[in-house]
Amino acid sequence: MKKNRLTVETIAVIFSAIVFFLASCTSQNEPKKRVFYPISLTDSLTLDLPLLRFQEFDGKMYAYDFYDKRIVQIDSNFQVIKQLGSFGDGPKENLLVRDYQVLSNDLVALVDVDKNTFKIQSFEDSVYFYQKFDFDIEGGAYWEDSMLLTMAMEDRLRLNFAHYSIGNSRKEPISALNDLFQEDYSGLIYQGKLLSNKERIVFTSYFSSFWFVLDKKSGEVQFGKYLHDYEKPKVLDEGGIVMLEDAPELIYDSFMTPNEILIISNVGHTDYPDQRILDVYDLEFNYLRSYPLPNLNDTTPDEVFTFKESEVVILYEDKLFFFQIE
Repeated sequence: MKKNRLTVETIAVIFSAIVFFLASCTSQNEPKKRVFYPISLTDSLTLDLPLLRFQEFDGKMYAYDFYDKRIVQIDSNFQVIKQLGSFGDGPKENLLVRDYQVLSNDLVALVDVDKNTFKIQSFEDSVYFYQKFDFDIEGGAYWEDSMLLTMAMEDRLRLNFAHYSIGNSRKEPISALNDLFQEDYSGLIYQGKLLSNKERIVFTSYFSSFWFVLDKKSGEVQFGKYLHDYEKPKVLDEGGIVMLEDAPELIYDSFMTPNEILIISNVGHTDYPDQRILDVYDLEFNYLRSYPLPNLNDTTPDEVFTFKESEVVILYEDKLFFFQIE
């Protein structure tokens, strides 16, 4: 009888372990759910200029004037204090700035994809460094005094990332990244936005559930997916015209703070129909929380940035709306 009891007890333990294992597998396979926090509108402001891609540096705000192709420093009322560059072909001028990074209160690093150049320029319009690339650059991030991360298109529109030495014009492909983009048209499938600060470079894709975080000190790269995963967009190639086929944008914008990454998601939620969602991740892209973004003035949110602690600013066409968040 004792032997039978042990057998029954053993079976019970095994059965419990199997149930626990199956439950764990089920919970892991279930899609992650958003956790919503309160958000409240506190103020709004209509912009006098078509400003985009706002950045904060050392307590000051900067933005890109899309029409005049200049970088501007702005005050707390979003009025221009200083400006750098203008539209044109000269070394001090710009055609299409895809990426820029404020290096000090006076110096800015810019990547111009139409002129195929990188430069470091001051708000007195002195150009301290000017580099013309011998390949078609799609974007770039300033790494350190003598190094860039460049993003380019190779044959068959394949995405390619490289270390680029601005001292000797040497380009060294980054295999840890490029191995993921060997398929044809990966530059279309994974087109996205580069974010950079002193420690990291982050890439977020618009149409694919994909991101990477590159540590500037160690060179290590992390890859991952957004909270909501979707199939990779398909590419349509007809008569030499190549485009994505019916590919909705998963995100509209991303912004990196010292501790978090903010994403305006186009993936909706049943509790907030016809609204975009602000999803928040940590710098390793672990999901943290979400906020529903209201539709205001018959427009939808396009860009996000931080202005003060516990406050985010959302650009709706030519108007800024200030939100208090938890």
